[in-house]
Amino acid sequence: MIVIGFAGVGNVGNWLHDVNFQNLNYSLGGGVRLALNRKERLNLRIDYCWGLGQSVSNGLYFQLGEAFGLVDFATLFQPLKANHFPSR
Repeated sequence: MIVIGFAGVGNVGNWLHDVNFQNLNYSLGGGVRLALNRKERLNLRIDYCWGLGQSVSNGLYFQLGEAFGLVDFATLFQPLKANHFPSR
């Protein structure tokens, strides 16, 4: 199980000129990742987040899969040797 936190900021509009930095929307949240099948990188994601901006919203999200794949931090921070890349 991996525990994560996240934050974001953004703005949307119907046209590019509608997007600005005066009416930003913020979000923050946290969640857990449960590895169901490490070989296939199949994870269950459970996230809870809050949206803060012109209005406040929140939500609980479930996803089966992973947007970026499960990162193996032990491999990530090892010095890389010439012609050595972590295998998938």
